[in-house]
Amino acid sequence: MAPPAAAFGRLVAAYSRAVATSALVEIIPETPLPQSPTLWISWHENNLITLALHRRVTGRAAVAFVPPGAQGIAMSTWLSGVGATPVPLVGDARRGLGLRQMEAALASGKDVLIAVDGPTGPRHGIAPGALWLARATDVEIRPAGCWASPALRLPRWDRLMVPLPRAHRHCARRCPDQAEVGGGDPASCRNIAPPERAGAR
Repeated sequence: MAPPAAAFGRLVAAYSRAVATSALVEIIPETPLPQSPTLWISWHENNLITLALHRRVTGRAAVAFVPPGAQGIAMSTWLSGVGATPVPLVGDARRGLGLRQMEAALASGKDVLIAVDGPTGPRHGIAPGALWLARATDVEIRPAGCWASPALRLPRWDRLMVPLPRAHRHCARRCPDQAEVGGGDPASCRNIAPPERAGAR
């Protein structure tokens, strides 16, 4: 019998896939996607949408970091269920393991997805470890934001957005001429149109 955390992760993945499949997705702005492995940064509140839509929108596989413990088990099964590879992240990413894992993923042709205020907040704050990892790479960094309408907000630190069935999905990303390459600033994801644009407060 699967641990409760793993079962919960599979349930979240199944819901994400079901809602993503039926969703109408709009990309803002309609610009060409990067043709090479990319580091995508966003807010933790977008995870349910971003993780489900990444492969559908970009056509590339991705990896994402997961914290230790039960939360990491749930996230690992969630990520696997939506076609992303979970990578356990040690407490101090600056010891080199997190960077090596990220570089290996990028070298193998995969994108890397980072929620820069995760895994525990504060909401819309930028975690030092995420900031360091993002700046340590020499690939293109693309801030991205996703939101949905109609959607619910969970009463937790990140106010996680949960799209309702047949929700309209919006994905905003920086234009290529605004993209950061090699040492880009993850704080630039603050320039992405906020989820409230779609009325999902």
